[in-house]
Amino acid sequence: DEEAESVGVIYNSSEANSAIQAEEAIELIEDSGLRAVVTTITSTNDVQQNLSSIAKDIDLLYIPTDNTIASTMPTVKDITIKNNIPSVLGAPEMVDAGGLATYSIDYTSIGYQAGEIAVEILKGNTKPATTPYQNAEELILVVNEEVAEALEIDPSSIKIPK
Repeated sequence: DEEAESVGVIYNSSEANSAIQAEEAIELIEDSGLRAVVTTITSTNDVQQNLSSIAKDIDLLYIPTDNTIASTMPTVKDITIKNNIPSVLGAPEMVDAGGLATYSIDYTSIGYQAGEIAVEILKGNTKPATTPYQNAEELILVVNEEVAEALEIDPSSIKIPK
C-alpha cells in the first residue's frame, strides 16, 4: 500500500478529444502534488514503445478516451500487468479490453438523455440553437476483475470516494 508519486498519461496527440482530456488530467495530477509523466503517440505503432519507456517511472497510468489506444488495449494490458501498474481509463470498453478501471459515462444512459432532448426539439418545445449543453446525468464504475487480480488488487476495494 505505497503512496503513488507519479501518474503516466499516454494519448494520441492528433485526437482532439484525447488531448483535451489528457490536458485536464495532467493539471489535476499536478494540482494534487503528483508528478505527471506524459507521452504522446500518433499511431498504434507507437503504443508499445512509448508506454514501455515510461513504465518504470510511473505508479499509475491514465488513458483518456482514445480510439488509437483503444485498439491496442491487449498491448497496454500486457505492459501494465508486467510492470504492476494500475490503469484508469476514459471508457468502459477500454476497461473490458484490458484496463483496470473507469468511472465514466454510461453510454446507455447518455443515449437516453440525448433522446429526451431530441423529443423536446421534435415537439417544438425547444430549438437546437438554444438547447443548453448538458453533462451526463449518470456515471458508472467499471472494474476489470481479471486485471485487478493480476495486479493483486481486490476488485471490491476499488470504489468511488464519497
